[in-house]
Amino acid sequence: MTLRVVGPSMNRFESTSHSTESLLHEVAALCAVNRIPEREAIELFSTAFRNEQSRYAGEKPEQPEIFIAAQVLSEWHQNPEFLSRNGTPRELSESSGEFDALCKSTRILSNPTQILDLLIHASAVKKNGDRLEALRREIIIGDSHPAAAARAIRLGAAFLSTLKHNLTRSVRQPPNFERTVVMPFFSQRHIPALMGYLSVHAQALLEDLDSWMERRTSDDDGTEVGVGIYFFKRSA
Repeated sequence: MTLRVVGPSMNRFESTSHSTESLLHEVAALCAVNRIPEREAIELFSTAFRNEQSRYAGEKPEQPEIFIAAQVLSEWHQNPEFLSRNGTPRELSESSGEFDALCKSTRILSNPTQILDLLIHASAVKKNGDRLEALRREIIIGDSHPAAAARAIRLGAAFLSTLKHNLTRSVRQPPNFERTVVMPFFSQRHIPALMGYLSVHAQALLEDLDSWMERRTSDDDGTEVGVGIYFFKRSA
């Protein structure tokens, strides 16, 4: 269930996240000049994200979970019950309960109406009268939407948990997979080409992973896991 968030600044959440952003910058600076150990920096990062997550949950408890919406979209692209003969997502009837049945097949408890609203808002689903058409497999949502803030906080905390595990694990614990490609003097004019490369090859990899992981879900001993690919550019 691949996810992507695009858009301008998180204007609806700037006041909420400003203090956390300042803390993260300060902690990074202290860590860079060896004023605090990396282990302590990771703890501070994690605490900051947990605090923001708790604050957001208290302010916007009614917002649908963007990850659940992505799970529904993924199910639509993979479950034979909701595919056409050529293997693409078939149109669903909203009034006959077909979309509700899709949500039910993913074993989610969220309100299907809220999930559908989020998918339509993200332009992942198009509504034509009573018919619902899946336009893409990934969710692209502007970051002015409340769900985008929750996603950013959750993914930030998830990535930090991987760094924390790898830095603090015992010798008997295996490390979590974490690799990064960094090019210090990459040509500015080739950045659009890099974005194009990622939109094709990274997207394809994530969709393959999505399908592979979906076939290995379990209600008995299941736990949440994830794999992400992201681009970053350091400010001058």
